[in-house]
Amino acid sequence: MTKPRVWLPTSFAEAWACKQAFGDSACYVAGSTWLQLRAASGDAVPSEWICVDDIADEDRAPVEADDALQVGLRVTLAEAIRSSAVRRRWPHLHQMCRFVGAPALREQATLIGNLAAQGDLVPYLLVSQASLLAWNEGAMEEKSVSEWLNSRDTAADVLITRLNIPKESERVRYFVRKVGRRAGFQPALVTIAASLEVDDACTVGALRVAVGGGAHWPHRLPKVEALARGERLRPSLLRELHHMIQSEMWTYDDAFATSEYRRVVVANLVTAFVASALEEG
Repeated sequence: MTKPRVWLPTSFAEAWACKQAFGDSACYVAGSTWLQLRAASGDAVPSEWICVDDIADEDRAPVEADDALQVGLRVTLAEAIRSSAVRRRWPHLHQMCRFVGAPALREQATLIGNLAAQGDLVPYLLVSQASLLAWNEGAMEEKSVSEWLNSRDTAADVLITRLNIPKESERVRYFVRKVGRRAGFQPALVTIAASLEVDDACTVGALRVAVGGGAHWPHRLPKVEALARGERLRPSLLRELHHMIQSEMWTYDDAFATSEYRRVVVANLVTAFVASALEEG
């Protein structure tokens, strides 16, 4: 690997201009753990690294404000895990952060970096309806994580400066799981997140399901979600959901698992999660 050039901008505007100048040969970095892992694996990495550490003036710890968790550029996975607010009010985010990497890596890797790399946290961010602030073309813009992912052609150009993650509601059930050969130290075969709102009559108010991890582009399953919306939980619905998940989910084959295996695993886990609400109701 050729040693990359490191750029040290002092403002968001300067960092963004630098990215525009170098295009696909440049990337934003904070902890740079993802790039180092890719380089160690022999993968090609950008030659121009735009370091954003000196721009951020936020605390290194996540901040609770207005029923949301504000996560700045410098907030590492380890700081999120150590946060008592995250542990109490965002327990599934806390759990997801523990899924990522080894302890030493989590001291460097940032939550925003994990999002930018389409890492294991992204399915949770999708089902929690998190939003982000990003510098783009001379101004700050706010959009949902889902909108940012959907604009994949330009997603790498914007500089994400903050994540806003709504507080986990006590009325909503959550499910997160990383399926892999070893929980924290290898890329996931697939990472799954889901949330479910059910009333006292066992009618589904909202089901959200997202898949990511490994080489997946993180995505929600809107057809699965629409199938469940407004329906009463019943065994036939579970069978329909199991089939629809396998039909809608995008995945891939590699040396470790087939696409069929990944689809069945996700369908089994999500259906079991939904079924648990039926059993408890």
